[in-house]
Amino acid sequence: MKLKQMVACSALMAVSGAALADGFRGSVGAMSEYLFRGVEGSAGAAVQGELYYAWDGGYYAGAWITNARAASNKTDLYAGYEGKFGELTLGGGAVYRLYSEDREHGTLNPKGEELDYAELFATAGLGPLTFTAYVTNDYFGTSENGVYLTGDATLVYSETVSFIFQAGFNAGEGVTIMRGEEFTDYSATLEK
Repeated sequence: MKLKQMVACSALMAVSGAALADGFRGSVGAMSEYLFRGVEGSAGAAVQGELYYAWDGGYYAGAWITNARAASNKTDLYAGYEGKFGELTLGGGAVYRLYSEDREHGTLNPKGEELDYAELFATAGLGPLTFTAYVTNDYFGTSENGVYLTGDATLVYSETVSFIFQAGFNAGEGVTIMRGEEFTDYSATLEK
C-alpha cells in the first residue's frame, strides 16, 4: 500500500449552536478548502451549513450541506445518539451522503455513476480526544465496502477559539476502486 499524505490547514468561521440539548441548532461556516477525508472537494473556498434537532436524552438528527466541486453540492442526512458515561463519551448512528449532480463526470466520478451512499458510525471520546469508525458496504456507489478510521485532538485556546488536529485511514475495496489505493489523511484546523 502506498501512503498518501495530505496536509490541510483550514480556517473555519462558524456560528454554532450550544451543546446537545432539547431543541433546534444550526451553524453556518466558510472554509478555505473543503476536504472529505483528505480529498479536495471544493477547488477553493467552501460554504457550509447545518441544521439539527437534539433531544435531551442524547438523540439527534439533522442535515449538513456544502458546495463540493466534484458533485456540485453534498448533503449529509444523519441521526444518532451520544451520551456521557463518566468521563467517556460514546455514540453511534447513521449518515446518508447525497450528491446533487453525482451523475456528472468529474474528478471524483470519472464514470459518471451515482455516488450517494449510507454509512454507520461509532464514536468514543475522552477529554480532548475523539475516535470514530465509519463503515459502508456501498462506498461512493461502488457496491464495495469502505472503512474510515479517524482520531482527533482538540486544543481549546479560549472560549471561542480551538485548534483541531486530525488523522484518518481510508480502507476497503470501494476506496481502492475510487481512489486507486487505501490512504491516510491528516489535517489541522483553526475553529472560531
